[in-house]
Amino acid sequence: MQKPDGLMVFEREALPHALFALKLNDLPGVGHSMEKRLQAAGIRTVRELCALRREQMSAVWGNVWGDRMHLWLHGEDFLEPAGKPLQTLSRQHILPPDCRTWEKARSIALKLLLSTARKMRRHDLWAGGIGVHVGYQEGQALQLGVRIPPSQDIYTIQQHFFLVWERSPKLTPCDVTVVLFDLAVTPQRDLFEPETPAASERATAVVDQLNLRYGLNTVYPGSIHAVRNQAPTRIPFVPPPLEEFDDTADQVRAKRLSVRKADGIREPYPVPKKA
Repeated sequence: MQKPDGLMVFEREALPHALFALKLNDLPGVGHSMEKRLQAAGIRTVRELCALRREQMSAVWGNVWGDRMHLWLHGEDFLEPAGKPLQTLSRQHILPPDCRTWEKARSIALKLLLSTARKMRRHDLWAGGIGVHVGYQEGQALQLGVRIPPSQDIYTIQQHFFLVWERSPKLTPCDVTVVLFDLAVTPQRDLFEPETPAASERATAVVDQLNLRYGLNTVYPGSIHAVRNQAPTRIPFVPPPLEEFDDTADQVRAKRLSVRKADGIREPYPVPKKA
């Protein structure tokens, strides 16, 4: 295959014969366990694998991957099944000891919720509900939720979140989880609602544009000012967009900027200001 010199392109007519020189475990999807299963079925070479009929390969794999492998090996085009649309988005954070108060936990939960809403807007989705889970040092846990009119904007989501949080007891919180659920691509708007976006939606769009240009949380609601350096973006199972790591409140970023300034490099991001 001329590795690692570059990408090899095979014409359809050359398949599957051009693959016969490969080993079974050279094929994507054939790991150690799958190779053992193939050998148990009497298949020890790629040539023998390619000789299987589609239904035979499906039986060996025991799932739809057998069908796909047969099509791939023979150069057949096919459409991947459409993924399921997002139904929920969530974020969780373990509160540090100095933030385990009712007020700071509320602010951190709101910051998490606004971050989740930002991701929702990138997918062009609208939330139909807000959920909050709070764990307490006293051993209790609280789970609250409320349905809301389909919303994307910062202000509507914040308003409903505050109403939900008011129902939480004033104990010692140790962790918070926020959820946006009932996500929809096209919101069901009221028949008499004006077609032009509301002022809150237009303001949210401007905030997103400013933060994309000058760094995350350059403009932010004053309600999270006291906890701006809490709950920074970290790498989850699915990496977020790079702009999510450019939080102007991130202490790691602040150290990097101080080095840049010491080297005489002009910093393009202004001092953060409250919305």
